[in-house]
Amino acid sequence: MARQKTGARWLALAVVVALAACDSITDTSEQVKSADLVGTWHGDCGAELVLSEGGTLQARDFSDLERHKISGPGKWQIAKGTSDGPAFHLAVTLDDSPSIESIDFAVKSKKLTLVQTFGDPDNNDTCRFSQV
Repeated sequence: MARQKTGARWLALAVVVALAACDSITDTSEQVKSADLVGTWHGDCGAELVLSEGGTLQARDFSDLERHKISGPGKWQIAKGTSDGPAFHLAVTLDDSPSIESIDFAVKSKKLTLVQTFGDPDNNDTCRFSQV
């Protein structure tokens, strides 16, 4: 009986640790303001986004959904999401690309991060941006 209780405690602890390690998606625009996003963001995929006040940006080695690397100027805004995703996201449009890239907001270790997902979200093919 004592062995079962100990095992259950370890399982509960493992679940708590696993949940704490996960990113939490931010679902309201009230939690992320434009001022929170202004600045330089480095991606773990080698990309860089410099978001400026007024909604302009400069990108370096930014990947579109087809994984084409693009560098140059563009625009950004906080946009409403779709019914099957987060309520709000960062919409990025580069001058040299016809598509609008959707980047999710996440909080990791109490810091805002940006998460660009390629393809099926279940594949965990992402580029995570941290503010410098």
